Amino acid sequence: MGESVYQKNKDWLEKEHMGKIVAICKEGVAGVGKEILEVYQIAKKKYDGHFYFRKVGPNPCVDRLLVLIDR
Repeated sequence: MGESVYQKNKDWLEKEHMGKIVAICKEGVAGVGKEILEVYQIAKKKYDGHFYFRKVGPNPCVDRLLVLIDR
């Protein structure tokens, strides 16, 4: 799900947000920012559910893994 949504939005993401972190959900791009926690907070305001995070560009790895448990 996440990577296929990224590929559909790849051109504008890489043109506008290269090197930043993107949150993706089944509805589409949920948020973009410099830090994973910032991106999560943006995404959570727009959508409820699970998010796929990756770095915009050829290397999808993020620097840190963020585990959040909502209660």
